[in-house]
Amino acid sequence: GEQPETMIDLLKGHPCPSHLPSQKLSKALHRLSARTEAGELLLGYTPTEGPRAFREALSTFISNRCSGDEGARDNTCRMDGLFATGGVSHGLDLACAVFGGGAGNGA
Repeated sequence: GEQPETMIDLLKGHPCPSHLPSQKLSKALHRLSARTEAGELLLGYTPTEGPRAFREALSTFISNRCSGDEGARDNTCRMDGLFATGGVSHGLDLACAVFGGGAGNGA
């Protein structure tokens, strides 16, 4: 059936173009292109846990956002506790595998 307009359909694997920050993406791709033209190879595989610079930036962002939260014992987000996924479906699959007893257990 039809979905309500307020629901975001993640099944298709792509968001509505109007929900994307198109100008920011365009600028980022332009910077990436310039670095690639300068001889820097940026299209290879990254470490399994995700690019270090991304995890460092995310760790700093989360730590800054959580500073001053009441009830938090330690407001520091450690980079080694973070990893990147290949999207929401990959993240859910990993969570089910870890918390559901591992692959092949019907999780």
